[in-house]
Amino acid sequence: MEPMGELFEQINPAGRDPKLVARELGELQKAMGWLEAYLTGDDHAVGSSLTLADCELVPVLFFFHQMGPMFGSVNPLQQFPKADAYYKGIAKEPAAEKVLAELDIALRRMTAG
Repeated sequence: MEPMGELFEQINPAGRDPKLVARELGELQKAMGWLEAYLTGDDHAVGSSLTLADCELVPVLFFFHQMGPMFGSVNPLQQFPKADAYYKGIAKEPAAEKVLAELDIALRRMTAG
């Protein structure tokens, strides 16, 4: 999701471009709407076990979930119930749980200073 890359550069409010943020958040919302249309709300994106689709979606949804509050959305997944259910379910998968923990550590380091 390209908008997320643009938003990474806007995390620091001091150097934030409000027009760019608004545009990219709009694009991200549109992309999440498309994803919502394809997900079923099950614990896995495709089938009943971990696939490459999950490997792609876990980091994307992690950053969507974590970056939302940085731009004023307390629970960005709330408006996408199937994506929210999927994210909560896949987070229980041991491999995904490990990736999510590593992503959390990396994001905290990046935003700490």
